[in-house]
Amino acid sequence: MADLVFRQGVAAQFNGIVLDKIADNVLRENAPSGNFQARDVVRIVYTDTYQKAVYGVCTNPTTGEFTFDEDVYPVGPSQINATVYVYNTTDIDTVGAYRIGVDIENGLYSKAYTQYATNVTYSLIVPTKRTEYFGVAKTLLNSPNVVFADYCDSKAYGVGFSDGSLDLLNNRFKSSLEFNIATR
Repeated sequence: MADLVFRQGVAAQFNGIVLDKIADNVLRENAPSGNFQARDVVRIVYTDTYQKAVYGVCTNPTTGEFTFDEDVYPVGPSQINATVYVYNTTDIDTVGAYRIGVDIENGLYSKAYTQYATNVTYSLIVPTKRTEYFGVAKTLLNSPNVVFADYCDSKAYGVGFSDGSLDLLNNRFKSSLEFNIATR
């Protein structure tokens, strides 16, 4: 069983799930529903001033516990009422390693360089490997609802490919792929 995988498509949706924040990176169902299995990759959508989302992995199906990356998906409230989307269980691609890129933009004014705004974006970078475009890569790059799961660290990221140029030779290309990570 692979530990670094891409999945595509939502298999199920559960509305009105109440989740308690029990740690900086863990949400647990207030009343376990039994709807989730171990290693389910989920998107938890809730409203806190505006709509937000957290991507995570079910680490304890008995209690309905989800682990996520608190640096990319900070959750403020101690309890949320959410809609939980469960992704398909079929892995569409596996990788051996990945990197997270961070792009920081600070809005500064005056010669004192006083900060008035910050914008942080994240990207998921899959290292260079020889890949066939017409097949798995086409699905990863062109489909909606693509998610990346790291089962080693029990984290998941909603990802999307914004732009790129690939040079195919016999349907193969050798390039790293950089996906934008959804942060809302």
